[in-house]
Amino acid sequence: MARDREVGEVTGATVTAILEALLTRGPSTRANLTADTGLSRPTVSRTLALLLRAGAVEQVKDVNHGGRGRPPHLVRLSSRRADTLGVELGRGHIAFAMTDIAGSVVLAAACDTKPASSLVERANEALDLLLARARDARIDLTKIRSVVVGTPGPRYHNPGSRSGIDVSLARLSRERALVANVFTAALKAPVAVGNNTRYSALGEMSRRRAAGLGVDDLVYLRVDEGIGGGVVSGGELQAGAWDAAGEMGHISVDADGPACFCGGRGCLELVAALPAVLRAAAARDLDDLRDRATWDPAAMAAIVGAASATGRVVAGVLAVVNPSVLVIGGSVASLPGFLERVETVTRAVAPQWATLGLLVEAAATDHLLGAIGAAAAGYGPLGGAVPLVAQEVAVAGDVRSGPRGASTASNGRASLPFRT
Repeated sequence: MARDREVGEVTGATVTAILEALLTRGPSTRANLTADTGLSRPTVSRTLALLLRAGAVEQVKDVNHGGRGRPPHLVRLSSRRADTLGVELGRGHIAFAMTDIAGSVVLAAACDTKPASSLVERANEALDLLLARARDARIDLTKIRSVVVGTPGPRYHNPGSRSGIDVSLARLSRERALVANVFTAALKAPVAVGNNTRYSALGEMSRRRAAGLGVDDLVYLRVDEGIGGGVVSGGELQAGAWDAAGEMGHISVDADGPACFCGGRGCLELVAALPAVLRAAAARDLDDLRDRATWDPAAMAAIVGAASATGRVVAGVLAVVNPSVLVIGGSVASLPGFLERVETVTRAVAPQWATLGLLVEAAATDHLLGAIGAAAAGYGPLGGAVPLVAQEVAVAGDVRSGPRGASTASNGRASLPFRT
């Protein structure tokens, strides 16, 4: 607990103590804050006054108050100050999610976009969307601490050519750098660009934690035009040495199978990704395959074959990673019987301890998942924003250093350039 050396004194430590208490407890009364921090009532009152003027916290009525008289006011971390921004530039959609200082999503939106558009075009479209929505919601964007953008992996125009792969990777790297420039120029914040499927894994974990489910170990698999995924272990998204952790589509299911552009042979993606399943079923497209999935022998066999191969790969991943939740999504995974067959095969061939208590679930279908996961990746460890916010508030409130490194508010006035 932070103890004020003198009653009513406001220091950098008292600012930090109250921010951390609000982060831990959530909306609190002044009495709660006094008890949680160990500060005196005058110190809590004066520190809150500084935080309120700075826009770092806000007051709201206690809607759950059941007693007589007017409901008391609660203090909470500001919901109108964006701390972290997550963006997904999907192949057919764009999305963003903003989180506040506490890591809660305060604004999010998604819309369809042209699949043929470039990453840079989609980045500018997403930026226009989030600026317009933030302006309408009166969300401050001037203090964003981190921006994380998720994009699809490369499309190989000539998988059989090593030079074609190199060109595709170089093109993706260049486009991602241009995407980072778009957001850096507009938001004046650090920008990281990575794989959207990995961030979807983190989004699935965030979605469960928001529902009160304590999930720290999760594997996400997307079976679609390609096959990818993400691994969350100990609450952390795993990247790997080459940022490729989760590429389950490139685990071999047939050592004598065809060569894959990844350099391997007989990869799962060559058997279970949508193009492979369409070929096996002699189907025109996904809709044709879905229409025939419950009665046509060729379609049914193609789906069962893809699901069985996926189940064998998943069983190996479970033995290595040992998650408590397996989440599967994507257009192929949504085909009738696919998810059930994957679970049946997985439980049949995996070690018993690897499936003990395992939940197998369908992925969320909304387009916000990747953006929410990207925002979670940018937010970082719990309370990561507190030291920065405390420093900003202290500077804005003219909190100066006192004896033994303490800080004292000389005039209590705060003036942060918030755009609200």
